[in-house]
Amino acid sequence: MAAEGKIDVHVHFIPPDYREAAENAGATPAKGSFPDFSEDEALRVMDANGIGAAIMSMSAPGFRFCRDAAQARDVARKANDYAADLSRRRPDRFGVFAALPFYDIEKGKSGDVSSAVDEATRALDDLKLDGVGIFSSYGPKYLGDPVFEPLLAALNERSAVVHLHPMFPEAMTALDLDFKGNVVEFPFDTTRVALNLVFSRALERYPNIKYILSHGGGTLPFVAWRVAYSPSFPGWDPNDITALLKRFYIDTALACAPGPTRCWKDFTPMSQVLFGSDWPFAPEKKVAHEISLVDGSPVLEPDELARICRSNALELFPRLK
Repeated sequence: MAAEGKIDVHVHFIPPDYREAAENAGATPAKGSFPDFSEDEALRVMDANGIGAAIMSMSAPGFRFCRDAAQARDVARKANDYAADLSRRRPDRFGVFAALPFYDIEKGKSGDVSSAVDEATRALDDLKLDGVGIFSSYGPKYLGDPVFEPLLAALNERSAVVHLHPMFPEAMTALDLDFKGNVVEFPFDTTRVALNLVFSRALERYPNIKYILSHGGGTLPFVAWRVAYSPSFPGWDPNDITALLKRFYIDTALACAPGPTRCWKDFTPMSQVLFGSDWPFAPEKKVAHEISLVDGSPVLEPDELARICRSNALELFPRLK
């Protein structure tokens, strides 16, 4: 199974200490409650669905529930140690995108990102994790903002892989909607961070970082042409904008039905599409449905399917070979 199964780059780990701290603070994820997670359950779901290896990351609510920056650093460190232990014991089955504490920025303060830089360098240099997980936004700030420059410089130096997961933007709290924000705001916020990285020129300043956009790239494949030819960006050549937008990797989590598949296939190079499931926030029944959609896709050719499900990920994470 581990030698031939899919490589899932969008799986979330929920350490017991993290879950306890969040629940004690009254914090909940986008789904409303934390699903169950354990090593045994992860392996069972993977084996039952033909998934050979999973690269794990953390999801919302991040560390904004912490009482101060010191607790955020401590909770993030323990979470990464927990995931690193899983990966050390089962390196053929588990990889890790490290969690980074951004407490001050999440609270709208002007604090720096030194804690995130420290944890990223520890995770990559000492723990030898596979990359880092970063949310699309922290309070009002997106990743191309100058405040993140020290982190991007450290990641660029290490040619890091970054899994970008959406977060609720601050403006979401002002909207009077009768459905959960993750239904549409998650894809929108993924699109915002991608455009922010392009038009802040962070993508050009730090070219060694490889970004994976969650959920089929959000709405990016759909709006890319509109963005490239918009008069909102004077001085930019539409071809240059398009080329930069095409540098992002995407995962297929919750974006693998024929409609979205046609959209991202038309825009994203097939060498940059990776299988993702979103387990355990996507329950096992939904994971099985996603896999049936991918494996039986009327849109994907057999060689494209093989690249998406395994070989593209091996290019980014060669240790899994």
